[in-house]
Amino acid sequence: PRTAAQQYAASEPVKPGQIRPGDLVFYGNSAASIHHVGIYVGNGYILNAARPGTDVRYDPMDMMSDLYAVARPTQNSNKEI
Repeated sequence: PRTAAQQYAASEPVKPGQIRPGDLVFYGNSAASIHHVGIYVGNGYILNAARPGTDVRYDPMDMMSDLYAVARPTQNSNKEI
């Protein structure tokens, strides 16, 4: 999937304490309003491409106040957005 919301819809939620590198970190106020995604790398940090044309960087997971969910991509997901 291309957009952050579509990527969330194609993933399964991860419970706190079970987050591992490679999981996706989603930002928004609801599943329908997800607007950004980063890749968890460990120790509370994500790989983040803030905007097109900017360098990819390491940022803390809580860099935005609307952290919505952490999830793993799956082949079979039926989540509504």
